[in-house]
Amino acid sequence: MFKVFFVFLCIAFQNSLAELPLTIENVITDKEKFKLDLSLSYNNLELQGVQASDGILIQIGPTSFVSVPSKVGQTQINSDVLIASIGARYGLNDNLESYLRANYLNSSSRITDLSGTSSTSDSKLADVWAGVNYQFSKDTSTPALLGSIETALYEKHTTENAKFKSHQIGITTYRAIDPIVLSLTSGYRFNQIRKDNSTDYKPGNFFFISPSVGFAVNDTITLTTGFQ
Repeated sequence: MFKVFFVFLCIAFQNSLAELPLTIENVITDKEKFKLDLSLSYNNLELQGVQASDGILIQIGPTSFVSVPSKVGQTQINSDVLIASIGARYGLNDNLESYLRANYLNSSSRITDLSGTSSTSDSKLADVWAGVNYQFSKDTSTPALLGSIETALYEKHTTENAKFKSHQIGITTYRAIDPIVLSLTSGYRFNQIRKDNSTDYKPGNFFFISPSVGFAVNDTITLTTGFQ
């Protein structure tokens, strides 16, 4: 499976702790202040052979994923997926903020099998998440440490909607050594069984870990690389 990501960020720090700040000042939103997060992700996926899956997870950030429905047999699929994310954060105090994030998905797939070639498209509100970020320590004598807890208020699968069926906890630590930022993000997502048509569907639980390195080119642009 091949993936390409293009992500455009309007501010330094994405909706959840997940998205490590490209600049590390004011990681947590100031008390009684709002911040708006906007991003756009493009993915291309190539699936070949026998695919028996009810959903494919598309990664749009170090701890952000969107499920794209897919249930096929012996076939080849090429999909273009565009995901727009919008979020808002509110500072509850100097170390704690709450946030709300929504992902809108548009996908187009070309399918080749024994019967020929066909195409499908889908456009929908994929999910809505709410959570909190807490900064346990700042980047001083020890690396910075942040934690998050979030839950899915709404998730759209093939036909049905799910509410409060997915939950996630995560933690991020980073150290800035000007102009380099070293970071490590990890977390665990717990998914409960939900209905899709007349069947019980369970996406499965997963643990992830994502180290990355950021290089501050200037006060506006930061280049990042990492793996998960």
